[in-house]
Amino acid sequence: MLSEGDAAPDFTLPDQDGDEVELKDLRWASPCSATSIARGSSRLSEVERQREDEVDG
Repeated sequence: MLSEGDAAPDFTLPDQDGDEVELKDLRWASPCSATSIARGSSRLSEVERQREDEVDG
């Protein structure tokens, strides 16, 4: 069992494309950088929707 502050054990799972992703490959990302990426992606989607509406409308 892990305690607070312990390093998580490495594991591998498939991503949405079926490619293997290992936890150790993601250790560079901090919660803050992951949140920034998610917010940027969300904002990009919003801008794309607005442009589609302008083109369609």
